[in-house]
Amino acid sequence: MKDWKNMEEADFTAPLVQHYTSLAMICSRLPIPIQLPEVENGIKISTLTDAVARLAKVSDEIPGITEDVMASLFTSSTCWLVAVDLFFAYEEEPTEFRVDGFAMSMINARSSLADAVKWVLRNGE
Repeated sequence: MKDWKNMEEADFTAPLVQHYTSLAMICSRLPIPIQLPEVENGIKISTLTDAVARLAKVSDEIPGITEDVMASLFTSSTCWLVAVDLFFAYEEEPTEFRVDGFAMSMINARSSLADAVKWVLRNGE
């Protein structure tokens, strides 16, 4: 990883977009598909964060999936939202702990999505 003082916007946005895209793919393959907004040029980050926050809120109400998958979606969404917050905090005041927190949040977001990925591979449409 780069020295924290030399981080650029793309160092944050690329993993955020990649993970959001994974969440969107998984959600589109649930028993009752959830369509998250597509990432396009000009889309506001607030549109994406609002969608992921709604996903976290309803993750325990999605029919046809196990509790492990519900927990997977909730945890992954919440970790992604924390990473977004840390990115914006870093833009305001760059600190090493924000970069470390961002990295840890993204690692947790990715790893916690494993149960949902396995479920989709076995059961997704």
